[in-house]
Amino acid sequence: MEDLARVDVWLQQDGLDLLSGWSREGLNLEEIAEKMGVGVATLRRWRKKYPDMEEALQKGSDAADIAVESALF
Repeated sequence: MEDLARVDVWLQQDGLDLLSGWSREGLNLEEIAEKMGVGVATLRRWRKKYPDMEEALQKGSDAADIAVESALF
């Protein structure tokens, strides 16, 4: 599990796709951090430091928001 905690794993396209997918599924930061094998403070720090990670998480969240909004109509 220690290898999963390395940020470079999550900055590869496969890692970014996982992050985006988890966000799209509605997982919160605590749940995503747990799946990554890091603390939520570490994930927050990485989001600020690495724009690609922030973009992947935001893109997934935006997709989930659109799906909820569409379901309400």
